[in-house]
Amino acid sequence: MPKSHFETAPDSETRRKYWNIDDSFRHTANEIAGNTTGTPALAWAVVSQGAMVHVCSTGETALGNGHRPDVNTVFRIASLSKSFAAATTLLLERHGLVDLEAPVANYLPGLVDAGPSGRLPTLNDVLSMSGGFPSDDAWADRQETMTSEAFDRLLAGGTVRTTRPRQTFQYSNLGYAIIGRIIETVTGQPYPEVVGKLLFGPLGLQSTTFDHRTVPHDRFAHGYRLTEHGWKLQKPTAPGAFSAIGGVLSSLSDMGKWVSTLAASTLTDDGPLPSTLRRRMQQPITPVPFTVDPATGLPSSRDFPWGISSYGLGIFIEQDPDFGLISHHVGGYPGYGAHMCWHQSSGTGVIALGGSTYAPVSAPAGLALKSLLKRPLDTSLEIHNLDRIVAGVRSFMLHGEVTAGVFSPCVALDRSWQERRDELAYLKTHVGPLAPDGCQVSIIDNSRLKVRFHGPGGVLAAGVLLTPVHPRRVQVLALEDHPARGRPPDPLSRGRPTRAAHVSNNKP
Repeated sequence: MPKSHFETAPDSETRRKYWNIDDSFRHTANEIAGNTTGTPALAWAVVSQGAMVHVCSTGETALGNGHRPDVNTVFRIASLSKSFAAATTLLLERHGLVDLEAPVANYLPGLVDAGPSGRLPTLNDVLSMSGGFPSDDAWADRQETMTSEAFDRLLAGGTVRTTRPRQTFQYSNLGYAIIGRIIETVTGQPYPEVVGKLLFGPLGLQSTTFDHRTVPHDRFAHGYRLTEHGWKLQKPTAPGAFSAIGGVLSSLSDMGKWVSTLAASTLTDDGPLPSTLRRRMQQPITPVPFTVDPATGLPSSRDFPWGISSYGLGIFIEQDPDFGLISHHVGGYPGYGAHMCWHQSSGTGVIALGGSTYAPVSAPAGLALKSLLKRPLDTSLEIHNLDRIVAGVRSFMLHGEVTAGVFSPCVALDRSWQERRDELAYLKTHVGPLAPDGCQVSIIDNSRLKVRFHGPGGVLAAGVLLTPVHPRRVQVLALEDHPARGRPPDPLSRGRPTRAAHVSNNKP
């Protein structure tokens, strides 16, 4: 678990290590504030292998009070709350109280489904954003304090779906409010109490709550909305029927514990949230629609600041071509914005919490994580013969030399070494001479690596896939160049289609 107390002004050594990340978030804070007087609270942290290794912040917890947020300052985390709703549902299924493959109407007999006709959405459909309910942020964000009785009447009046279940991704808050009501129905307890008993308490999330009234005044980050007249304080809302969609309030300290718990999904343990459930939450289920950048030919998720992704259970999962699976969730609410993301293989993660309406912290958080993954980080992954493999790939990229015992025979059978040397020489005409001391190695998982060299014209990268048996050897060596800014990409340089040609947007 992460350490619990950190200064928000890091020491000089830490400042040098994370200066680019800190500068990026400060730039975001300045953009949020614009020409107004005062900057609402903004705080961010880096976690790695269960420890919080860096914390920094800017702004004020209440405009004019002069207090910078720290690791224990409490913000509303908005839709990051959905991960707690999904985890609680999985724990209740483990206890036999719900079945994720059962229709939600089985647990809420008063719910009237207005179609389309056909199979009704299940709990799994709703949790994975494929229940067919339309996107509803603008409406749902204002419904939190609705009582359970009023919500039951709302459901009895008819719920509208735009598609049948599992046809497409649609970000539905109503669906998660339905999940919250099901949890209350099967347990006989208020939703916040159930989540507190199953997760907050057992995980030691001492600052985490659904009720802002329980947060000490000096630890609360007030939320603001920017208007034409300056910052306007947003009145906090109390728990209610829509708390499952975004009602959690938490601190960097507690969210560091939560992210570290979810990021440790490959570990086997019998903790409050077993690893089998953590892995289940982070399995891609519903593809998120994507767009393609015409300048680069590369795809990205539509409406979200990351690449190709799917929604699991309460979590987005990005399939990054360089680093593998990255888990995300973005949060936006009146007065607040939040983001959490982590690399599934290494456990490295970034958390950002902001005290302004829909604070745009997702882009800097994602960029911060990927900048960390480009560094030679400590990792819990063990790859036999790793140093020798990297040295062999490095030797080929620099000199075209083939090191005995590093490459499986299939590499030369797929394409001869002379063909590979020709490709290497062609790519170097674009990238230019490689800097021998500038080698960067990214470990995607225990079978995939990315090796990069910089040149004056861009970056030469090698995607490496290792054999599934010992001794580990390279079975795939895929070279590609990434042009420097200002030079257009050359899709013919690789002698094969660009990555965009391999992307599918088929729906389940």
